[in-house]
Formats: sequence, C-alpha cells, structure tokens
Amino acid sequence: MKMNTKKIQLVNMPVIILILLIPLITAGYFYIESVKEKELEDVYTLIIDNKLDKSEEVLTKILNNKKGYLAYSYRAYVRTLLSNDKGAKDDIKNAISLNKDSELSYSVKGLIDLKEKNLKDAKISIDKGKELIPKNEIDYVILGNIYLNSNNKNKAKEYFNKAINKNPNYSMAYCGRGDLHAINKEYNEALGDYRKAIAIDKNNFQAIKGEINLLKEKGEYNEGIKLGENELMNSSKINEDILGTTISCYDLKKDYKGMINLGERVIKKEPNSNIGYLYKAWGYYNLKDYNNSINYFTKSIEKDKDDSSSYNIRAWSYNATRKYKEALKDFNKALELNPSYFDAYRGLAWTYNNLGNQDKSLEICNKALNINSENANLYACMGWNYLENNNKNKAREYFNKAINLNTKDSDAINGLKALE
Repeated sequence: MKMNTKKIQLVNMPVIILILLIPLITAGYFYIESVKEKELEDVYTLIIDNKLDKSEEVLTKILNNKKGYLAYSYRAYVRTLLSNDKGAKDDIKNAISLNKDSELSYSVKGLIDLKEKNLKDAKISIDKGKELIPKNEIDYVILGNIYLNSNNKNKAKEYFNKAINKNPNYSMAYCGRGDLHAINKEYNEALGDYRKAIAIDKNNFQAIKGEINLLKEKGEYNEGIKLGENELMNSSKINEDILGTTISCYDLKKDYKGMINLGERVIKKEPNSNIGYLYKAWGYYNLKDYNNSINYFTKSIEKDKDDSSSYNIRAWSYNATRKYKEALKDFNKALELNPSYFDAYRGLAWTYNNLGNQDKSLEICNKALNINSENANLYACMGWNYLENNNKNKAREYFNKAINLNTKDSDAINGLKALE
C-alpha cells in the first residue's frame, strides 16, 4: 500500500514545531533570568557604593516588572538606611509573604524590628535570620549588624571583617565595625572606622551618625551638636537619623530651648515634613509647656497622619494636663499604627490608672510585658495599681522590681514611700 507522505508530514508537523520551539523557549527563559540576575548585580553595586536613592529606584523598576522576595528584601534594607521606615515595613511584609523561608528577609526584618524597638519580634526574626548563608558583602554587613544587636560581638566582628576583606571600599562595612568598637568603648578605633567610611563616601550618613553618637558617649554634647547641625544645614535633604542623634545630644544636655530652635530651623528647611514639628514639640514637652507641645504635635500629625510617635507623645502631653479621654484616643491611635509600640502601652496603662481603672491598667501592663519585660516604670505602674487595689504585698513586690531595674525611678520611689 502506498504511503501518504503528505499526511505523515502534517501529522508530524506539531512535533517538529515543538522540537524547534523548546530550545527557543529555554533560551528565552535563561535570558530573562540572566537579565534579572544582572539587574540585581547592578543593585548590589549601587548599595555597596552607598548610592541608596538610585538603588531604590532600580529595585522599584525590577518590582514593577515582577514581584520577588529578594528585590523586596533588599529594597526594605535600603529604605531602612534612607529612614523610610514605613516603606521598609511594607516591603519586608511583602518579601515574607512571597517566601516564608527566606533567611535574608528575616535578617532585614530583625533590623527593622530593632529600629522600631519591637524587641520580642526582633528576637524571633534575628534567630531565623542568623541562618542566612551570605552571598555578597551586603549580606555580611546585614549579618554583622544582627550579631552586633544580639550581643555576639565576635561574630559581628567576623562578618564586618569578611565584608571589608571582600571589598575594602565598602563604606557601610567600616561603619558597622565602627559601631562595634564604639559599643566596646574602643573610641579611637571606632573613630578611625567612621572616618574611613566617610573618606570612601562623604554622604555616608550612618557613619556621620556614628561619629555623633561617639561624641555623645564621651559626654562631648556640644561637639556632637556642632557636627550634626553642620551636616543637617549643609545637606540638600534632612537626614532623620542624624537629626535624631543630634536631638539626643540636646536631650542629654537638657538644652530644650536649643532643641526647639533646631526644630524651627528644620521646619524652615523642609516645611512640608513633619520632623521639625515633631522635635520642636518634644522640646516643649520636656520644658513642661504642654499647651505648645500639643500644638506642635498636632502640626506634626497634620503633615504626617501615620506618624505614631506624634500621637504617642501628644497623648503623654494630654495625660500631663489630665485630659485623659484625649490621651486614651491618641495612645490607641499610636498602637493602631504600631501594634508593638511599648511606650504607647505604658502610657495607656498609666492613663487607665489615673482614671481609677486599676484592673484595665494591669491588663495593659501585662500586654506590655510581652514586648519589654525590662522597663522599670512599667513595674512601678503595676505597683501603684496593686497599692490602689489595697494589695500592699504585691505593690511592694513590683516597686522593688522597678527599683532593681532603675534605682532612680521616681514613681517606684514614691510608691515605696507611700507604703511606709
């Protein structure tokens, strides 16, 4: 029987097409993957060179094309360095939702939690993040910071040194090692590393912040303020980390008028930002000028309705003026924005105590203990609740716990006096 070659050719055509297409599809896949890897390599270079704005821009472009946990994790890290804390939190949440087993994501989350003073979540994230197998010098620095904040100084030093050995021009690696020296009170070595970081990149704000902190640790507040204000007023944009560290020098010096003055200059430089209003209000709060404090915290909130700090300290101002309903509203708003905000829980507990609702206050205190069990003033609050519930033995127990943590806690001292 004569074969129908035309029919055979037609039957085999899809198979032939598929055979021809497979190499093309495979080549296309590997091309796309190589492009993605090349884009991330470019990002690594930008981060190492401390070109943070540009690296954020490139990572955003990558994420607009395709969502990926690596890109989200590195953008979260970059955003923490840029003081874009809200953006960083959103990114790390997205990263973990895409890959719940990513050690890199948990490493970065640990650093974000620490910055938020969310100690409970930070410990969980850091424990998971320690399993990270570093593939570049950025990962070494992230791990160095994790071990530094876990009080494992030898491991921290090991990873910072590995980053420097891999790339002697990585500014942030010297900055991290400088922080380690500063914690060890090795001030000359710390200063050397901060200066090396700044020599590599004059815009390394973390290193400048480190140098200000170093001056602060040595009690040289005026020098710290001078360095901080020089950077703030001569830079194109206010860096919130440097501003916060400079403000803390004013705080320790108890120069609250100077703090208010700096806040005013920041407002003039960046009138659309809330940060100047926030610190000006903080100055008034410390001067016990609560009306002005409330006024400027309100202005801060008008500029940024998602700033939990402004709600929190405005609530403390309301508390001081016995406007307890307003205080409750603001503390709850702060906790809505930041559910792990310990100081807002502490304020809420004291407000309920002032309202005579001791049981509710104790309930809030116990919630707060899950976040931070080492705060003396929280135990003092618990002591007062037990005292006002006529449980003197419990009251004494908690006042003593407070004193063991902080011998100068006035609420605990006054509580023990009330028991005499």
